[in-house]
Amino acid sequence: MMLPSDWLPIVIEHESRLLSSLDLDGYKFVVGGPFGNSLEYRPGAQWMVLEAEHAHLPKRAVRLPIHERFTRDDHLQRLQAVSKKLAEHETSWFPWFKLAMYDFGEQVSFRPCPVMVMDWIDGETYASALWRYRKQPNSLAELQMNFSRLMDEMREAGYDHGDISVSNLRVMPNGMMMLLDPDSLSHVEIKINKSLELGHPTWNHP
Repeated sequence: MMLPSDWLPIVIEHESRLLSSLDLDGYKFVVGGPFGNSLEYRPGAQWMVLEAEHAHLPKRAVRLPIHERFTRDDHLQRLQAVSKKLAEHETSWFPWFKLAMYDFGEQVSFRPCPVMVMDWIDGETYASALWRYRKQPNSLAELQMNFSRLMDEMREAGYDHGDISVSNLRVMPNGMMMLLDPDSLSHVEIKINKSLELGHPTWNHP
């Protein structure tokens, strides 16, 4: 298991080579970002998320695994398959992502280590938006409508998601919603022999 405190000095040392290997030349990791040292880490989270910015290009999110269960071949195969399906469908309700492998050397037990690159989604969690609009019925109704639209588009395209929660839903500045967490995303056409049930100490995945 790799904690954020373990990852940070390693990421700083490998920053240029890592970003170049991910076709992110000209990008830099944000220090002191919205999640503190540009990390998103909460109880139960299994990936560390870093914000990468460029002077002229859209921001990216770079995800590194916390736990070795997310480096298993069966799980990585499913992520690759989901990534391919999302590219084919050009979805507007889930961010683009790709999976790559990078060798951090003997400092990291995951060799090579899976690294995920995603579009960075600006916005607030669904929970935050619900609280902010709690006294505005029209705004709440619009949130519910956009949530329903997202669910309809996802299901019509043959996808399912194992953790549709207020923290995995992002409300963008234009009011539209996106769903996050590719580990819980699957597609009806994806055939994987093994499955990985995602459970966390703070909540259950059905």
